[in-house]
Amino acid sequence: HNWLDFLTIERLENRTQDILTKLNNNKYDFQEVFYHKLARAYGFNINSAAFELLAAYTPLNILYKHRNNILQLEAILYGQAGLLSQDFKDNYPQELKREFLFLSHKYGLIPMNKKLWKFMRSRPTNFPSIRISQFASFIQKSEAILTQIFETKKLKTVENLLQTKASPYWNNHYRFDLPATKSVPKKLGKASVNLLLINTIIPFMFTYGHLNNLPKLKNQSIDWLEEIQAESNIITRKFSKHNIKPINAFQSQALIQLFKGYCTEKRCLDCRIGQKLLNKI
Repeated sequence: HNWLDFLTIERLENRTQDILTKLNNNKYDFQEVFYHKLARAYGFNINSAAFELLAAYTPLNILYKHRNNILQLEAILYGQAGLLSQDFKDNYPQELKREFLFLSHKYGLIPMNKKLWKFMRSRPTNFPSIRISQFASFIQKSEAILTQIFETKKLKTVENLLQTKASPYWNNHYRFDLPATKSVPKKLGKASVNLLLINTIIPFMFTYGHLNNLPKLKNQSIDWLEEIQAESNIITRKFSKHNIKPINAFQSQALIQLFKGYCTEKRCLDCRIGQKLLNKI
């Protein structure tokens, strides 16, 4: 258990170094680096690279100029994603396209290649069409979100900030012009919110505490990991088969670090568990 504690901190410190490198490259603009990191997280693995590219193609300052108009925010994001290049039957995508044509001309925006987005092998609720609308909803309220996160002591407050909902059009659609059989509000689920917390929010808290010599903030980020439900993925399931079952995100992050940083790298001599096993040979 002591080794697992060390591994979680090591994983947080590795992420801190990654964030610090990006901050150094962006003149320590925390909001900008957070925007790019969160965009990548909204890709939820299958579309992470595409979402990160979308953020690179879409300046945050332009989005903030239109944060009071969700249709314009969505138009910029869908347009920059390359998803408004066709003709549409429904009014909603038609309005998005009209807005984007005007705004792209105004700001000289150039869309990315829409072929980079992956719809296959993905649950419909994880389609980029849905995630982009949820991301737009987050951007609409995100200008001061880092301040709110760093000032609150309640994990529930941050969870509520992250629980964004796609526009009403998506209640009965998963793709433009293709109605779904059921009408379901597309709200970001609990598991997705947890992943955003684990992979983006908490590492940024830890980094901010590190930069500003705020040990309480670093400790709070660790406390939050202990409050969040353990991740269920291919790595944690491998350990569960051997009766090593994480009880919270703090422990699941440790197992992920153990697997990626030691097991797959064959660093058995650097691992306390590996050392114990090898001493028995």
